[in-house]
Amino acid sequence: MFLILVIFNRRPIFAELENVKRLRQAAATVKAEMPFDITAAVVLPDHLHFVWTLTLDNDNYSKRVGRLKMLFTRSLKSSLALPQDVCISRQRQRESK
Repeated sequence: MFLILVIFNRRPIFAELENVKRLRQAAATVKAEMPFDITAAVVLPDHLHFVWTLTLDNDNYSKRVGRLKMLFTRSLKSSLALPQDVCISRQRQRESK
């Protein structure tokens, strides 16, 4: 499975090593919860490229991507002291500000 994940407004958040560490931690958590292999990964300042190998019995990559994004965003928000309040419609869609 080849994936490209682009940061909102193409902000270069992965130019900071601490944010790459947050991404690695989030990926490790998702891998522990929903096993898959990261065959290759390229982290650029404003987007990511992944090659994932999923299990035959559970090939739902979108669930894994959603969990990765959620964990990383929460980690980033807590480190930057960003507002945690999100309106109800965004909560339903699992979006942040």
